[in-house]
Amino acid sequence: MLQQLGEPYLKLWSILRGCHGKRDAARVLTKLLGAIVTHGQHSVSQALQAVLDYTDGATSEPPPPTVVAVPEALRAYTIEAGTAASYDSLLEAAKG
Repeated sequence: MLQQLGEPYLKLWSILRGCHGKRDAARVLTKLLGAIVTHGQHSVSQALQAVLDYTDGATSEPPPPTVVAVPEALRAYTIEAGTAASYDSLLEAAKG
């Protein structure tokens, strides 16, 4: 079936199979086939190709910003940062 659909479905299958294994990849493609039935192969193929083209160009995530602009109305607030370990006692208490 994938051979009949051709690209970009073959590329998507390769990516999904590598990330999730054959069974889960097949589940995703099944949902994609439903979209083809609903919206047509041309529309779905174009959307899929656009996504694959975008991800091909985005080989790495952009670096986080070094400065974040804070609106004047929010500058008076202090935000305390915690760690995941800070919540361990709450989780232990919830276990009982």
